[in-house]
Amino acid sequence: MYPSLDKPYVLSIAGLDPTAGAGILADVKTFTATGSYGFAVATCLTAQTEDTCEHVQWFSVKEITTQLKPLLENYPISVTKLGALKDLAMANAIVDYVLGIKPDMKFVLDPILSTTSGKEFMKLNADIKTLLSKIYVLTPNYPEIQMLTDDQNPLEAAMILSMHTNVYLKGGHSNEEVLVDRLFVQGVMTEFPKERHANSKKHGSGCVLSSTIASYLAQGNTLAGASEKASKYMCGFFSSSETKLGIH
Repeated sequence: MYPSLDKPYVLSIAGLDPTAGAGILADVKTFTATGSYGFAVATCLTAQTEDTCEHVQWFSVKEITTQLKPLLENYPISVTKLGALKDLAMANAIVDYVLGIKPDMKFVLDPILSTTSGKEFMKLNADIKTLLSKIYVLTPNYPEIQMLTDDQNPLEAAMILSMHTNVYLKGGHSNEEVLVDRLFVQGVMTEFPKERHANSKKHGSGCVLSSTIASYLAQGNTLAGASEKASKYMCGFFSSSETKLGIH
């Protein structure tokens, strides 16, 4: 076991985006910017820009767990962010592997079902409730939670899923004048309103949000506290540049 730093360790298990706007590169930048030390394990390699995703090459579960083993066995990691995963079978296998070494691990799952350009990621080939029972918080946007539940009312869907895990529902796809993110904990809703920005369409914003929550959780914040801090962090991220690539 290596000695601890004066910062908590946080792990990202996600895809490699060469633009560093999303995936493990964006996650590690977010961990650093919010005061944590970040590790990263790649689930896939991609060929993409902030506008298009041309190719995805997935690693096997064995290749992913081989990357994970030395990190989990040598560092006091308490929070893991999960990003791009091929399917629910892969997600369950990875979560079970991590829990076998770190039974108290908290998982923050960003359910990436497809890229903005339409490239399909996690295939819904099993009951997601099995996976949700093992994670700490799910961070979907409106289209994602509709796809996960077949419920066209995102708030109702989040309320239902919060019986299985905590849900941080991102409000960027809503038609509300004020952008409102909402945290659902066993049916209890907390709102985090913020202004909409003209440059709010940032590549990888879901990755950044989930990584921010993970980082603040690792620092000892409650879920409500981490969620509120993450919501405020995203305001700065959205207004950080006039391009789709945000600055931390």
